[in-house]
Amino acid sequence: MYKSITLASLAAVSMLLAAGCTNPQTNAALNNRINELEAEIKQLKASDQGMINLREFFDTYYQNGQISESLVYRYMKSLELPADPTPEQVKDYLQKISKLNNYNYRGSIQGEITEQLGKLDHSYLEVLIPYIGQINSIQNTVRKLVTKEDRPLILKYLKGGDQQMSYQLVEIYKGIADASDREFLLEILPKNPNLLSALSDCPPEMLLPIVTAKLLNDNNFNNRDQWLSYALKNLDDEARTEFLKKYWRGLRETNRSDRSNMTYVALQLLPYGFKPAFTFMAMNLQLLRNDNYRMNQFLSFTPSSSEGEFKQWYDANADDIVFDDDIGIFIVPKSKK
Repeated sequence: MYKSITLASLAAVSMLLAAGCTNPQTNAALNNRINELEAEIKQLKASDQGMINLREFFDTYYQNGQISESLVYRYMKSLELPADPTPEQVKDYLQKISKLNNYNYRGSIQGEITEQLGKLDHSYLEVLIPYIGQINSIQNTVRKLVTKEDRPLILKYLKGGDQQMSYQLVEIYKGIADASDREFLLEILPKNPNLLSALSDCPPEMLLPIVTAKLLNDNNFNNRDQWLSYALKNLDDEARTEFLKKYWRGLRETNRSDRSNMTYVALQLLPYGFKPAFTFMAMNLQLLRNDNYRMNQFLSFTPSSSEGEFKQWYDANADDIVFDDDIGIFIVPKSKK
């Protein structure tokens, strides 16, 4: 605002001189004032970027509930890191960038952030990690900088239990973990489901108790399908049958009003011949009418090629339908025809 007043003052004085509205005695004073104003403007321009206050700047320039994209970029330019920043300068930059999450603005600033973070080398890794859950661009930067020698550092933060950063750290840790970390990974696995793929070399007898327990107690979490697939593929026939009964019962109890979610799981159970899932799908096939992919996926487990054909077949044979393990579909035995 002060800059605007200074510019306006300079313009007004200049207009007076140009219009000849002053006498010779006042010209000298006006010229001196012009010189003073120009000096002030030069000083303001030199310090303009450093004077931008985040809250004042954004609260002042809101437009239709959003901050102007050009103003966001202008603010980003004021935050550029020097060529060899100190750890304190990097922390200050990350703190200011993380505060942008409190605002609604147009455009994307990820490119600008990535460019600035590209100036950093491995020595800044520990400065970056605490912000990995707050700034999207940091994950890729940390992934590029981290090495297997950094396992103790990543483990330190994972053991700290900060859920805001755990998912991103787990994704990075999966790339550098080794067999010596197995015990710890198994310990934190229930709260970090995306770790399952990092334990692919772990014997099923060690993983299955953890996997099945979580599925039976929480059937709606990220990576659920991956966990369910692991359980179904690694349980023996008897254990799988018992697990499916419990899992399906819990699923129905917690999804009474969400049949759509049930269809996703039911389709996953069909290859294992689980009749309750097949019956559920047969009774709720209308949920797939706008989803050709899943409709065809379901029909592939039947002798039918269309919804109408299936309905006619199912209504005539519902009580006699069984799963044929040899061909992997639900059929009516020849003895029942």
